[in-house]
Amino acid sequence: MPDANCSKCGTPLAAGAVLYDQSGNVTCQRCQMAKDALDSRKDVAKKVKGIAYGGPLVALISLVFNPFLVLSLAAIFNGVYVLRSVSEAEMAKLLEGSIEKIKVAAIAGMVLGGITGLLHLFVRAAG
Repeated sequence: MPDANCSKCGTPLAAGAVLYDQSGNVTCQRCQMAKDALDSRKDVAKKVKGIAYGGPLVALISLVFNPFLVLSLAAIFNGVYVLRSVSEAEMAKLLEGSIEKIKVAAIAGMVLGGITGLLHLFVRAAG
């Protein structure tokens, strides 16, 4: 006879298999792992959003300080990473309210990074 049932899926659980979620509800390992995986994906989505808005900032900093064009390249690769992440259906679903802003920020960072990189190259070539 089972000791408890999962509050999410209703699976009967033996006493040794009972887990509890943050609210204290009985849950099975499968449901707990699914919730943990979703929470992890939400954390990644927040980080992608932060990275997207950081790209233009990195590109602007590269106007002043850009040793070996590292910051320009960082802004460009940052934008590529964000655009690739947003193109995944699962990530797009988690970021659905702000996907256009994120794409604009990523593209702006890439363009500014390219422009600042070219400016630094022209200044070095002229000087």
